[in-house]
Amino acid sequence: MTKLECENKNELKAQFISSFLMYGKHSFKIVEKPGFRYMMSISSLNFKNISRHTVARDVLMYYVKEKDHVKKELAKAPSLIFLTSDNWDSEHTNDEYICITAH
Repeated sequence: MTKLECENKNELKAQFISSFLMYGKHSFKIVEKPGFRYMMSISSLNFKNISRHTVARDVLMYYVKEKDHVKKELAKAPSLIFLTSDNWDSEHTNDEYICITAH
């Protein structure tokens, strides 16, 4: 396996771990827990342990990329963009949501 292939695989692993943390609303500290490290060592034999600081940096990097993507898409709009928002919370899960609609 070439160095580039290894770097791409490591980048993909970092992206998957970041997605796991964001979608599951997990604490960054979970990557330092023995159970998480064991799971990753079984699923990927060459997995190297990562710190909560590393995943925090990765999540922030993906956030910035996504924010830039949204800015570029909004810049393509042919005229003004109006935004409306709504927020609510789930009675069952105590999760809070905000919805922003561009029109």
